[in-house]
Amino acid sequence: MKNDLFVRSNWMMIAGLTTLLCILIINGAFGLYSLKQSQQRSAHYTQATAGVKDVQALFLKQIRTWKNLLLSREFAADYRAYYYEFSRYTALIQDSLFNLQMSLYGHEEIESRIRETRELLGALSEEYVSLIFEMERSRNARDRDPASIMQEREQDAISRMERIVSAIDALAAQEIANGNVYFTVMVSLSLALLTIVSLFMIARIIAGNRTMQKRILKIGERLNSYLPPQLASSIMRNEDSLGASTERKHITVCFTDLQGFTAMTESLPPETTSCVLNDYLHSMTGIAHAWGGLVDKFMGDGIMILFGAIDEFSETSQALRCAGMAVEMQNTMKSLREKWHAQGIAHSLRLRIGISAGVATVGTFGPEDRKVYTAIGSVVNIASRLEQLCPVDRIMLSERARLLVGDSFKCGRAGTHDVKGITGMLSVFELAPESAMTFRAAQFKGI
Repeated sequence: MKNDLFVRSNWMMIAGLTTLLCILIINGAFGLYSLKQSQQRSAHYTQATAGVKDVQALFLKQIRTWKNLLLSREFAADYRAYYYEFSRYTALIQDSLFNLQMSLYGHEEIESRIRETRELLGALSEEYVSLIFEMERSRNARDRDPASIMQEREQDAISRMERIVSAIDALAAQEIANGNVYFTVMVSLSLALLTIVSLFMIARIIAGNRTMQKRILKIGERLNSYLPPQLASSIMRNEDSLGASTERKHITVCFTDLQGFTAMTESLPPETTSCVLNDYLHSMTGIAHAWGGLVDKFMGDGIMILFGAIDEFSETSQALRCAGMAVEMQNTMKSLREKWHAQGIAHSLRLRIGISAGVATVGTFGPEDRKVYTAIGSVVNIASRLEQLCPVDRIMLSERARLLVGDSFKCGRAGTHDVKGITGMLSVFELAPESAMTFRAAQFKGI
């Protein structure tokens, strides 16, 4: 039963949680991957910016070396050293710019700027060398200031490299912004999916609870068909409340029996017999439930009814309810006989009722695979013996039940009897169905 009620809904929740977890993990992985890629590209652009600045530094060193080269024309050893250093800086600048251009492949605008800067610096290096040779050949050139000649072009080269730095920095900032946007989108998507899946799961839980409640109600209705309503309600409220434990408590017990039913079954078709029996049991159990009785069992045409076994009625309330029920049962039998006679059933069925009150052992009895909730003890045996002693259309009470009923019903002493299974003589009282007072279940709600 638990599998039928819970497992099929639980796997839906597990599947939903698993799906949600997978989606969040995938989204989170893509978001982190994107953010990581953006950070790596940003770091690459940062390195490129540093490379451009290194080229600027090399270019400034090349300019200083060239100026030193101009000043050392009279000193051959220094002149050769500066010339070698100048050539080395020229090669380093060209190599660095080439590598930088390759590292930024795909960014055409920056590639173009680096290529132009590389060509410009190459041309400057050639012009530096040409100026040195020109000054060596022409004495008049010695009066010229080579630094002032090249200053404007040097500033242009430096400005070009600064613009390259700015462009690369812009790329890095854009990359970081793109990564943050993508990460934000993935986080937002994850939250949206989380909300959707959560709402879906809540809807499933609500729908599952409603379905489960409907099933439980159907089970309760089916239990009511096989068990007394009080017992079924106790089981539905708490399945452990009617466990293996038993208790001693005061109850009032009623036994009923139909005289003439066995003879009727031998002369009428089974369908007619079943119809009469079901009609009788339906009427009697309805009366018993109205008065708060617990229909313990059916014994053919006999019924065993308990008051106070589950419901906490006072001892007086138990006896009054049971007596009121018995009176209504006898009065109802008159109507049933008239109904059956009108249906062509000639057999006259007569009801006998025995009522006893006292302390009994109440609880669940039987093996683990087949349990019954009932009462055992002398009070049950006395009620059964009273029903057997009872004349038809009458109600017999034990002495304890008579004392609890008091003056609410018309009772008379019916003598003493020596009955099987009971020690001593049993005082018996008869309750007249035509008692002056007419009792209904509603009159005893407060008792």
